[in-house]
Amino acid sequence: MRRQGAGDQIDRHARLDWLDALRGVAVLLVVYEHATDNILRAVRVHLDSWFNPGQAGVFLFFVISGYIVPASLERRGDLRAFWTGRAFRLYPMMLAGMAATLVMLVTGVVSAQTLGVKHGLAAAIASTVMLQDVLGLPSVPAVLWSLSYEMIFYLLVSALFVVRWHRFSAAWAVAWAAVAVGLGGMFPLVTLPALGLGPRRAAVLVVLAAVVGVGALVSRREALVGAGAVVLTGLAAALLVTSGRFPGWFLLSIPALMFAGTALYRAEQGQFSWRVTAPAIGVVFACVMASTWWALPDLSAASLRSIRPWMGTLTLVAVLFVIGMGLRRRRVPRVLVRLGVISYSVYVVHYVVILWMGPVMKRHWHEPVFVQLLWALGFLALALGISELTHRYIERPAQRLGRRVAQALDGRARHTRQSPQADLDAPVVAPIGS
Repeated sequence: MRRQGAGDQIDRHARLDWLDALRGVAVLLVVYEHATDNILRAVRVHLDSWFNPGQAGVFLFFVISGYIVPASLERRGDLRAFWTGRAFRLYPMMLAGMAATLVMLVTGVVSAQTLGVKHGLAAAIASTVMLQDVLGLPSVPAVLWSLSYEMIFYLLVSALFVVRWHRFSAAWAVAWAAVAVGLGGMFPLVTLPALGLGPRRAAVLVVLAAVVGVGALVSRREALVGAGAVVLTGLAAALLVTSGRFPGWFLLSIPALMFAGTALYRAEQGQFSWRVTAPAIGVVFACVMASTWWALPDLSAASLRSIRPWMGTLTLVAVLFVIGMGLRRRRVPRVLVRLGVISYSVYVVHYVVILWMGPVMKRHWHEPVFVQLLWALGFLALALGISELTHRYIERPAQRLGRRVAQALDGRARHTRQSPQADLDAPVVAPIGS
């Protein structure tokens, strides 16, 4: 066996550590947002007029996902393996967070009013495919709202992968950003639940479309794969333009920034020239910033000041990602790398802890800053400690199981493809990829 040398270590840092460090920064921003809703509010006041920390953290996560998720799909070259990996990556911690929150609800630690629960059955149905937020339904716990937009991105990327349009990331980013500027104020004209369906029927319809579409994609049968791509593209577009959760320009900015992350990956890998990619990314950020004009009632100084946090948030996301890429061949702080490794656990767990500790911390709003800081540090230590445990005993075992399931499914598919009778019964095709 070849001995691992310094060059191998540097290569590992170049490939992985900077992304994990960025995830660590992103989750710290989100934790800071929710913690300072409950303690140290005087510190928070000074930042709110310039940028939104939690929003910056979530959007940084979106750009990171845009950078790495298509790379994961292309590395596997297989939609079935990709979706199996995503399911075992996301669902276990999501379900753990939901279960812990529901236990607190049943035991009276938190109330339904605190959780903002409404249309509970419809929300539960839509949550099975992580699309509750784009139907205007609550997430339990609330931080899981962002998974809906991760899922929309997976649907779009998978469909593009089928028709081999996934490599045109910069063009897709610019297109989404342009739509956000040009049409962002026109959506939603109507929401799916308002089309006479109601929340419950809309949730069932969306879940069926998602399950049928993904099922067709991973079937490896040519006709079904193409049909699945059409269904998922239509579903993703329909949900984005009918969601009443956020303004249209805000919603359309999310896929624009995620595809911008993908374009950066392709340029960094040498698949596209930086001379083309860099201007395209500049156009995307300019359009995403300009799209906020839909939110302006007029062009007064007060109105312009109201959009300053949005501008500051996007600027912070861009600066952090540029710094991260600049450090991709250098060593980065190990504490940030570790935070990035457990960031999904931290993202879910910290909010569950907030639900429990928040009311207690709020009682100390008027205490000296030193006392408030001790409470904040105690909250952070508890959240990180639990996150280490959930990462070790929930996330990692689930990911190992996911790999075994993917291998088993692939082995079964290979056996089926080698069967002469199977070849006569139905055409089985390899996934369409790069």
